[in-house]
Amino acid sequence: MGEDVPVRGQRFPDWVWYLSAQLVAAGVYFLLPDGSVAQGVVFLVAGFAVAPAILAGIRRNRPDQRGPWYLLTAGAILAMGLANVIWSCGRSPSTGSCPTPLSPTGST
Repeated sequence: MGEDVPVRGQRFPDWVWYLSAQLVAAGVYFLLPDGSVAQGVVFLVAGFAVAPAILAGIRRNRPDQRGPWYLLTAGAILAMGLANVIWSCGRSPSTGSCPTPLSPTGST
C-alpha cells in the first residue's frame, strides 16, 4: 500500500491522475449549459476515456492473461462509449434523435 503514497519528489500514481481528470470532467459537465454540444462532448469523452485507461493498465502491469482485460475493454467501449452516444443523440435539442443510416439528415 505504501507504493501508492507519493513521497516528496515522486509523482502521483496514474490512477490518481485519471480519477482527477474524471472528476474535473464531471464538474465541467454540470457547469455547461444543459443540452449543449459542449456538454455532450464532455460526456462522450469521459465515457470513452475508460478504454484507454484499461489499455494503459494492461501495458503497464503486463498481466499473464491479457484476454479477460481486452474483453473488459471491449465491454467498456460498448457499454460506456456507444451507449453514451445513443443516449446523447436522444437528448439532441435540434432533432431529438440521431440520424439513421437510411436517413443521413435525420429527416424521414
